[in-house]
Parts: sequence; structure tokens; C-alpha cells
Amino acid sequence: MMTMRMRAVVVAAVAAMLLLVVGCCDVCAGDESQLYPSASAVMDLNSISQLNSLRHAKKLTIIEIYRVDCGYCQAFAPEYEKVAEKLRRMVNVMAVDVHRNMEVVREMESRYNFKLEGVPHIFFLKPQANGKPPKRIVYDSDRKASTLSKIAVGHMPDYSRYVTDMSLHKIMREDDLPVAVLVTSKKTTPPIWKALSAKYKGRMKLGVTNPKHKGVTDATGVENAPGIAVLRSNKVDIHPTHGEALVYEGPMTFMAIDFFLMDHALPPKAKKAAKQGDEAAQQQSNASSGSSNGSGGDGGDGGGRPASGSKKKEAATIPDNLESLRVSDLRKLLQQFHDPCNGCIEKQHMIDRLEVHKQKQQKKEQVKQAADDARAHAKHSICAEQVRALREENAVLRRHLETLLNSMPIDGCPEPKPTTTILEETRDYIIEEVPDEDDGQQPSHTHGMVGDQGGDDDDDGDDDDDDGDGEHEPAAPSPARDSEDL
Repeated sequence: MMTMRMRAVVVAAVAAMLLLVVGCCDVCAGDESQLYPSASAVMDLNSISQLNSLRHAKKLTIIEIYRVDCGYCQAFAPEYEKVAEKLRRMVNVMAVDVHRNMEVVREMESRYNFKLEGVPHIFFLKPQANGKPPKRIVYDSDRKASTLSKIAVGHMPDYSRYVTDMSLHKIMREDDLPVAVLVTSKKTTPPIWKALSAKYKGRMKLGVTNPKHKGVTDATGVENAPGIAVLRSNKVDIHPTHGEALVYEGPMTFMAIDFFLMDHALPPKAKKAAKQGDEAAQQQSNASSGSSNGSGGDGGDGGGRPASGSKKKEAATIPDNLESLRVSDLRKLLQQFHDPCNGCIEKQHMIDRLEVHKQKQQKKEQVKQAADDARAHAKHSICAEQVRALREENAVLRRHLETLLNSMPIDGCPEPKPTTTILEETRDYIIEEVPDEDDGQQPSHTHGMVGDQGGDDDDDGDDDDDDGDGEHEPAAPSPARDSEDL
């Protein structure tokens, strides 16, 4: 007969074996505490709207689904924190609590066609070309920061182009976009340059070259690698063939380089979209007017159209009380629309013809108003997102500063350190720059660039921060983390 002591030993052994058999926790009820605090570099994914915003993200996103009372999740949390710090501002590193945000988890399951069977569950959302939804890539390697970081860097979208002595002239001639070139002896694209190429896609072309290409290095004026130079600017007249390239002389950190490129890139797409909307409205109006002139209704032969290449005058405003106008006045109005109405015999014919032009004029105004509304909405959304990101970053910085000041020794004061109070932020922000919307992605390439892309914690230069394109941005890291060996 088994004694009580032996029974207890057997039960304990079975419990230990069950814990070792499964490599992750079942999705079951858990604690309500939070695994990643608000000051963490890991962003909390807690709403459907946040999930929707990732559809248009230009940066790679890493998502961990966890449960706070899961032992494996707790063991992985410090490693995930390291990844978030290492890839800060270059990659979105997010986590979702399966119990607090079950609705978000269910939406992810439906949207990306998978079934959550255990936690922690880690996957990437990789931006795709032509506005397609991001591709879900499951991470199934070991739960080490170095491994996860290395694989994440490999999935980062890269829009930079490798520049040689032969291709430099082609790149400069193909369009009028500003151009910036990185000179480096590394063999693959560094994460910092990948992130910047994604942020400035459509606003600036980012190239990369090796010092062996003397024609390119002579044009850039970079004497020692790594180095960055702007060969064409949106604000400054540059002639690189005359040795007038603008060489970057600041620190090799993401934020410093970002501010440098910001001064020379095209403005954000909100402004470009507004301009395109106005142009589209004008083209639609011209097309409508052209179809009217070519219709020749009531015997009209369209003979009153302006000669090809002549500049069309702005159409006059058509009054409401056309019946009160004289026939001569009606004819003058029709001539201003380049419609002589040669087949119009009765006064009512002219009035009917002008009513058609009036409807087209109103339609043109509606299109223009829609473009204006879209422009205003885009500007408002971008400003609101930038202010939100600045407030979140300011709050985290305040907490870090408060902790730092409270932990500093005070000379001559052996007593406990006084609590430091940091004044609350004000709302007087000046928005200097805004991110643009997501474009497509072209395949990542390797070429004469960057070094170790692994996630090791050595000084390999992958731990810059990125401010992405208006998405949630955690606090800026310490100078030691905001450096890149380009």
C-alpha cells in the first residue's frame, strides 16, 4: 500500500513533468497585473483602432500575445524588453494581454487566419507592396533577444538603392526627388538606413554605396566611411558635379540623421495629396467642359472652342435669374464658356444651355470642396497623431527624469532624498515634421553595407531609435542606445 509520503512525491513528480512537457501556457484565466509597465519600450496593443493602424504602418511590427500569470511569458518578458530597446523607433514592438484584450486577439485571429493555442505567441506583421495588408510571419525560434532581433532586422522593409559610379547619373536623372547617399564599408543594409528609407519613401531617395566606388564618393564629398551626403535637396540648390554636396557632420544616430534628412526631403504626403486633389478637380472640370463643347447639342458645331495650346479663361459665374437677362447677355455668358450655341434660336435654348454649364460648374466646386476637406482632414489627423506621440514620449521622459533625480546623491545631505516634482507638460507644441502614409514595399536587398544584424547585445550598431511615420513612439533611449555603426 502506497504511503502518504510516497503519494505526495509521485504527485509532485507528475506536476513537474507536466510543466516540462508543454513549452507554452494554455490560454486560461489569469492575473490582472500588467507584464509590461507604461514606461516600457514595449507598446501596449489594446484596441481595434490600434490594430487597424498597423494596416498602413511603414515599419515592421512585432506582436507578442501573452498572459500575465504565464511563467513562460514572465521569463520571456526581459528578453522582449531588450528587443524593444534595441529596435526602438525602427520597429514597432507591441504586446497584447490575451485576457484584458480578448476582442483584439479574436480580431487578429480572424484577420490573419490563425487560432491561438498557447502563449507566448509571437509573430511579425511585414508591410507589403501596393497597399496590401501586412503579411503575418510566425516567429518559432528560441526566445532570446539576440535571435528575435536578428530575424526582425531581416524582415524590415528596405527601399534604399545601391549606388555605383554607373548608376549614380541614372538615379539623379530619373526624377526630381531629393537624394541622400550613405557611404559605408558594411556588407548589408543597416537597420537605421532601412528605417529611414521606409519613412522617406516617395519624399527622398536613399542610396548606399561602398568606398570602392570612387566616382560616388567624390560626388558625395565623404572622405571616411561611414558618411552621409545629400546630393539633391528640396530647399538648397546643390550641384554635386561641382563638389557641392551637403555632407552630414552630426552623430550617427537615428534621430540626428532623421532631422538632417527632414530639412532636405519633400514635405509630407498630406500636402502632396492636397495638391493632387486640386489637380484632379481641375482635370475633371476640364474634361466635363470639353465633353460639353464637343457634344454640339442643338446644332452646335463646337466652333467656339479655343485653339489648341491656348490658355482657357476662367469661367464666369452664372446668375440664378437667367430669364431676366437679355439675349445678348446670354450669348456673352455662353461665349465665356466657349460655347457659341450656334443652333440656339430661342432665348430658352440659351437658358437651357447655360443651366447645363451651371450644373457642371457646381459639380466642379463640389469636387474642389471635397479636395479641400480631404486636405484639412489629413492635416488634422497628422497633427493630432504627432501631438499624441509627443505627449506619450514626454510622459515617459518625465518619469525617467523623476527617477533619475530622486536617485542622485545630494552633497551634504545624508537624509533621504527629497521627492522631485516634474511640472506637467503644456500643450504648446510646434509640429516640425510629420510622417507620410504607407507605401508599398520592395524586396530587401543586400549590398556593400552594414555589419552584424544580429540581436547580440554587443556594440554592433543596430540599436538606433526610429520615429516611424507618426505611429506610437516610446521615449527616446539613452545616448548609449541611440547609436549606429554605419
